[in-house]
Amino acid sequence: MMLVDRVLAQGELTNFESRLRRRDGTVIIGNLNVRLARDDRGEISPLEGFFENITAQKEVEQELRSSEEWYRSVFENTGAGTIIIEEDTTISLANTGFATLAGYSKEEIQSRMKWTDMVATPEERFRMEQYHYRRRRDGAAVPINYESTLKDRDGANKRVFLRVDLLAGT
Repeated sequence: MMLVDRVLAQGELTNFESRLRRRDGTVIIGNLNVRLARDDRGEISPLEGFFENITAQKEVEQELRSSEEWYRSVFENTGAGTIIIEEDTTISLANTGFATLAGYSKEEIQSRMKWTDMVATPEERFRMEQYHYRRRRDGAAVPINYESTLKDRDGANKRVFLRVDLLAGT
C-alpha cells in the first residue's frame, strides 16, 4: 500500500521511519507524520505533514548498541566467573563462567537467585552480607579481595577467590 493510500484509509500516518537521499547524495533518516485535512465541505484538501530528521538520534542509538555489545562480550569472555549483584544480593547478570562454576544456567540465576544463597556456611554468609552492606555504606571499610566457599547446585563446596567492588554509578 502506498503512503498516500495509507493516509487516505487511516486518516493519518505517524512516525513512519524512512530514509531519504538528499540532492548531495547523503542519506538521512526521518520520521514522517502526515494527516488528512478536509475543508469546510468535508472535501479532502492537501495533506498536511512534516518530516523530522532523526539521523543523529539513530547514529547515537547505533553507537550505544555497539558499545553495549562490546561490554557484554568483555563481561562474557573475562575468563573468570563474573556476576553483577543488586543491593538486595539478587544476581542481575551472570556470565557463562559463573553459571558453569555454580552448576546452574544463566536463566536460572539471573534475577532469580541471590548470591548469599550460594554461600556454603551460615558464618560465611553472615560475613559476606556484612561486607556487602558495609561496602555500600562505606566502601573503604571492607576488603575487595577475599576467599569464600561457594555451594554449587549439587551441594559441592568450591573454594573461590572473590574480587568485589561497586560499579560506578551504583
